[in-house]
Amino acid sequence: MIVLPTGLADEFEAAVKAEGAQVIDREYTNDHATDFKAILTQIRAQNADLVFVACLGGEDALVVKQARQLDYRGVLLAGATYVNKNFISRAGEASEGMYAFEQGVMLSQLPQGKVFLSRFRSKYGTDPIGFAPFAYNDVWVIVNAIKAADSTDPKVFARNCQAILPGCAGHGRI
Repeated sequence: MIVLPTGLADEFEAAVKAEGAQVIDREYTNDHATDFKAILTQIRAQNADLVFVACLGGEDALVVKQARQLDYRGVLLAGATYVNKNFISRAGEASEGMYAFEQGVMLSQLPQGKVFLSRFRSKYGTDPIGFAPFAYNDVWVIVNAIKAADSTDPKVFARNCQAILPGCAGHGRI
C-alpha cells in the first residue's frame, strides 16, 4: 500500500483485515515525490498480490508507470482520482489492467450529475476527478439553502439543506 492521504488507506486496511486478508506493508510518501522505485522495489520483493495506491495528485500516474517499469505484475488498485481520462492519458499503457473505484453512483447515472458533467467538461475540457463533484455538491446545497432561508446564519439556513438534496452527487444526509 502506498499512502498519501491516510484516511483512505486506513479504511482500505480495515476492510482488508475484516475479510481475513493481510496487509504486508504500508509505505508513505509525500506530494512532491517523483521517484517511487525504492518503495515499489520493496513491495515487489515481498511478492504483494495487490498494491493499493492512495495518492491524490499528479504522482498517481508516476507510481503506476514505475510499478510497471519494475515489472510488478500484481494487481494495482486505486481510488477515485484514477477514474478519469486525464489519468489514463498520463499513465498510458501502464494503466492497462488497473482497478479503481468511484464513490457512490456514477455521475452519468444521476440527473443532476449529467448536468454537472456537461458543464464541467464544457468549462475545463476534461472529466472531473475524485472529490470535485462532492465539493461542488456541498457548496451548491449550502448556497441554495442560504437563498431559500434568505439568511447566512447557519442556525437559520441549515434547516433548508436536507430539503435541497439531491444535488449532482445524488442523495445525501446533512
